[in-house]
Parts: sequence; C-alpha cells; structure tokens
Amino acid sequence: MVEAPPTTFDARQQWPMCPTIGMVYDEGNCGASWALPPVEVMSDSICIESKGQVIVQLSAYNLIACCPKCGKYYVYYFNYFILC
Repeated sequence: MVEAPPTTFDARQQWPMCPTIGMVYDEGNCGASWALPPVEVMSDSICIESKGQVIVQLSAYNLIACCPKCGKYYVYYFNYFILC
C-alpha cells in the first residue's frame, strides 16, 4: 500500500543544515532567469547529498558563460553540471 503524501512539506525544515534552500537569487539586469533554477537545484542537491558538509552557491554566470548551447534547454544544464 502506498502512503499518502504529506499535507505540508518545507525543504528548509527537512534540511535545515542547507542554507541555500530557500535563498532567493537576484538576476539583476542580466536577463538570464533561465540559468537560475538549475544552479539553485544543483547548489541545494550538493548540500543535501553531502548532509550539509559541502555548502556552495553555484553561479548562474558560470553556466551562462561556459555552456553556450544550454539556452532554454533544461536537459543541458544538468549534463553540463555532471560533466564539469
């Protein structure tokens, strides 16, 4: 039997040792809002997987500058991250 999902969930409470969870990034005038979600997810995932031992705030600029084919194709973000 499958359990019902929780009625509420707050990642900040689930992983309080990860300060990047819940951070709001400001893209300023860059116009590259497409690059923010992947680096936010990657930063959070690194912290969660390391159980809070590795805390990084990855840069959307690095993704923009080093992954010219990424554009708005989300699959490339994670391939870029895994391969780099």
